[in-house]
Amino acid sequence: TRDNLYDGKWGTICLGYAVPSLEDVTATFYKLNYYDGANSLYVTEVTELEAGKPYVFEAHAESFTVEYIPTDEPTPAETVNGLIGTLDGLTMEADAYALVNNMVVNAAAGTTVPANRAYIDLTQVSTEPLVTAGAPRRIGVASAPTGFELNNVQKKACKVLDKGQFVIIRDNKMYNILGAEM
Repeated sequence: TRDNLYDGKWGTICLGYAVPSLEDVTATFYKLNYYDGANSLYVTEVTELEAGKPYVFEAHAESFTVEYIPTDEPTPAETVNGLIGTLDGLTMEADAYALVNNMVVNAAAGTTVPANRAYIDLTQVSTEPLVTAGAPRRIGVASAPTGFELNNVQKKACKVLDKGQFVIIRDNKMYNILGAEM
């Protein structure tokens, strides 16, 4: 069971056992399809979860429950197309990305991933569509604005994560979390 969700919240899941049907589950599950190299990660819907493989999901309620087929031993967590699963929890490497507030954001090295979740290594994600049937869904990938983008944003403050560091951008200047200009 996964709770503390809301309709439209994205998250990750990795189970050591297969889930043969997602028919009555109040979430939609996806595998990573490809990354466009800029600001979009594309996913393709699945109708069952394979043991040990990581997936992303979009919740449609405050919680959901999946029923898996137990076996003697769970299948070890795998890495599939840049989505790195864990059954026991782990610490992220540098340049790892996580789903936060429905965006793929760069996480600070040392960030922990709870059990039965996953994180993303964008350098391992295909840059060409793996599945071409149907239209894949898109998840935004946060990035720090370039100098050109800075000149074209409105004058209000913008907050972003840049290489795991919180940055405030206002009036074409970058500030750290303490307000000191960078």
